[in-house]
Amino acid sequence: MKPPGWVWALLAIVAVTATAVLSGHSGTPAGGEGAATRSALSADAAGGEQATIAAARRAVKNDDYDRATEMVSALDADELSSILRRIANRLAGRAIAAVQAGDRERARELVIAAKAYPSTKRTRRAHATYKRAKANAVRAGQRTVRAGAKAKAATDGACDPNYEGACLNAQSPDYDCEGGSGDGPDYTGRVRSVGSDPFQLDRDGDGVGCEG
Repeated sequence: MKPPGWVWALLAIVAVTATAVLSGHSGTPAGGEGAATRSALSADAAGGEQATIAAARRAVKNDDYDRATEMVSALDADELSSILRRIANRLAGRAIAAVQAGDRERARELVIAAKAYPSTKRTRRAHATYKRAKANAVRAGQRTVRAGAKAKAATDGACDPNYEGACLNAQSPDYDCEGGSGDGPDYTGRVRSVGSDPFQLDRDGDGVGCEG
């Protein structure tokens, strides 16, 4: 005798329930286990990369630049560039501090070292700061030499008698006004022209040279 329809319905419900139970015991749905594994691996990789970057930054702080570069060399270009720029800025900051402390030789070494790394706003500032300090030192040296020459001329009694207010060395090939466009080799500030004005400092003939 053919079973009633409700029997078939009951069997269908039991089959569906059994399938659901078996699926629940089997773990994640098809493909779910692979996705979870990939997600875990990605998280581990990201965590390892961040740890490497943190270690590289500590190496920079400890001035171990080679070690820092080595640590991030296997990472992507952006992370490598970030560490190299960090090194450049650290060197530049020390160069600026050296200039401010009057140690131009140390500043020069640091500026040169920074050139091995990417150019940054701070490295450009360090370079400009060093160049200004060097130029100022050169000018200070020139003033010292000129002052020494004047003092020697005064001591030797070699002051040019055509001028008063400053001792101009009569043996000098030429004098120009300080701060002007002349090429020297000697310079002077304001003087009174009391003679023939051999250095042509009193061009307007009013008796005062280098009026400024």
